[in-house]
Amino acid sequence: MAEDFGGQLGQMWRSVYAQARQIATEEINRVLGNIVRGGKVLPGAIAAGPPGTVLTSPSGGGGTTWTAGASGSVTSVGLTAPAELVVGGSPITGAGTLTFTKAVQAAGTSWMGPLSGTAPPTFRAITPADLPVATGLTLGIVRGDGTTITNVGGVLSAPGAAVVITTQGDTIVGGSAGTPARLALGTAGQVPSPVGADVAWVTPVDRGGLIDVTKADGDLLYRSYAAVTALGIGYIGDSITAGSSLSGGNSPAQASATALSAYGLTVTATNQGVSGSNTSQWVPGAVSGYYATAKAAFAAAGVKVVQIMLGTNDCHTSVNTSVAQYATNVQAMVADLVHAGYTVVLAYPPYTTASGRQLTLLSGYLGVLDTLVDGYHVRQGDTGAYTYFRLNPSTLQADALHPTQAGSDYLGGTLWARALRQLVAAATGPQTLQRLVPRPP
Repeated sequence: MAEDFGGQLGQMWRSVYAQARQIATEEINRVLGNIVRGGKVLPGAIAAGPPGTVLTSPSGGGGTTWTAGASGSVTSVGLTAPAELVVGGSPITGAGTLTFTKAVQAAGTSWMGPLSGTAPPTFRAITPADLPVATGLTLGIVRGDGTTITNVGGVLSAPGAAVVITTQGDTIVGGSAGTPARLALGTAGQVPSPVGADVAWVTPVDRGGLIDVTKADGDLLYRSYAAVTALGIGYIGDSITAGSSLSGGNSPAQASATALSAYGLTVTATNQGVSGSNTSQWVPGAVSGYYATAKAAFAAAGVKVVQIMLGTNDCHTSVNTSVAQYATNVQAMVADLVHAGYTVVLAYPPYTTASGRQLTLLSGYLGVLDTLVDGYHVRQGDTGAYTYFRLNPSTLQADALHPTQAGSDYLGGTLWARALRQLVAAATGPQTLQRLVPRPP
């Protein structure tokens, strides 16, 4: 039994020794940095290597050793950018920050693409090719033609001697040579008046005519009209004005002249209606030449009043003149006629249900005519034709477009004549100012 106790005691001491040795070995290896696997020091244990080294195993075999770490091939990082940017902090060889700033540009340059083709944008000067050309409706660039308008240093000017206004009250007038001229301020009581081919200040003379003066307190001036015995009326229109397909051959223009003659006037009708025509073909300068032909005929016949009635063909689907374009076309005709000295009368086109006609457009044209009337040079003509033919379709031919002979006679002899009659005194004959002396009480 003593032997058993001794054996157990020896075994216990061996176990304690082994554990103590293991603890001591681990502590030694921890301090020395030795490599341990499975709680045991590897054969040929290696002490901790110096900073910057790594444990490597030679490719040919042999013991593991500490060797210096391999260094990379990148030693710095740089950055480049387009010319409009400036890079800061480049290159970076360690730690740092890359920055961008805008590059300084030359004055008068803009960041734009190329003039043609495709390419990255650059800073360059603006050229005329970069901007739209100005038109009557859009903004853009303009330039002188070098003849009628010159451009010097960015200033547009007309050639010829400059007309300078030097004194308060000066006026610029058209000179005898067709160039602007300075008209100095006249004296009290004078009025500008044509003198030869120029304009000058003159003193009014009492002639009982256009210029008159009152002579005493209570005098009045009133307007008088010279008696009108003859009147020439010109007509612009389409096939309805021309009187196409009428059985009696009597156009509405002739019917209106006959009706007006009943008032004691000798009326001459110069009918220039053209079948199938629309306002675009009547614009001054149009290729058709309709307007130029009519204007020459009016001048030859001594016409004073010109009536325009168009729109029936403009509203056809094959023409499709917009309301805005209709207004532009008619306005161009009116402006030229007024400039030539004519009184213009605008008459409503008649109602029609003929094939292809768009009543929405046709009725829209009526409002345009109303806006062009100024009550002086441009007068309101007949406004009843549209309603009359809508309510009396039997006065239209089978095509629902052209009036019958009876319809044409009513259109010209009643509707047109009634409107034109109101203009006779205002549109013809010289007007004078007369002195009216008050009667004593």
